[in-house]
Amino acid sequence: MCSLAVDNLVSNCAVHYKYITSDHKPISVTLNHLLPSHDVSDVNNWSSCDENCIEYYQYELDIALARISIPSVLLNEHAGCNNVLLCENLLDNYYSDIVSCICRKIRKLVCLHLTR
Repeated sequence: MCSLAVDNLVSNCAVHYKYITSDHKPISVTLNHLLPSHDVSDVNNWSSCDENCIEYYQYELDIALARISIPSVLLNEHAGCNNVLLCENLLDNYYSDIVSCICRKIRKLVCLHLTR
């Protein structure tokens, strides 16, 4: 389900069968040669969030993540993404978009939670 260039970046892929989701099983993928473009040392404390707060975060995050599109060339081995550097850049940008989205929603949640 992806180009050879992207496939070569994957070092591990696991399906998480123990988690219950609506229509799919979550997966985790380990990619080689990609570096985070955000400071990942900033960890948020979720202990003060109640169930409503977490449900709101999940709702907002689901909507925001649905707006992020996977570059189609990465999913189609016949689309011509044989340029490893191009695929790495596309995948890196996609990953950065996801991380930025999550960080924005966490900041929004923290701001809303602190103003209650």
